[in-house]
Amino acid sequence: MADVHVSAPASNPYVRGGLLPGGRYELRGATMMDLIRTAWGIEADGVYGGPNWLETDRFDVIAKAAPASSEADRALMLRALLAERFGLAVHHDEKPVPVFALGMGKKRSPQLKEAGAAGEGVCKPNVGQMPPYSITLECHNIAMTALAQSLRRWWI
Repeated sequence: MADVHVSAPASNPYVRGGLLPGGRYELRGATMMDLIRTAWGIEADGVYGGPNWLETDRFDVIAKAAPASSEADRALMLRALLAERFGLAVHHDEKPVPVFALGMGKKRSPQLKEAGAAGEGVCKPNVGQMPPYSITLECHNIAMTALAQSLRRWWI
């Protein structure tokens, strides 16, 4: 049992919801891209094609899930719902895409230092004021996976 409808206009552009008590599953204010990301566990830059409203129109999904369902179970449920209600068809493909490679600088020695155990990892962008506008990302106490995600957010 599920209900999908267009979201009411809101000033908050973020998806809200998840599994609630009693097995109620809600995703509110989600774009189709958000729903695809949730259903397949992929980043938006891994989705190609689709209509121009994929990242603009927002929807509310309200469904009943088993209270003991796993995140994987709910992802499968959402996949089936997207196929049924939107006619969403997915094709897995492999194609070359731009990537970043972390390599040695001019000094030919690593400039990375092992982080201390204290404190939360953080990355702060610094945007150049003169053309060509450059962005540098200064990160401290951050894991390599979190660094990779920060790079994706700032440069893709």
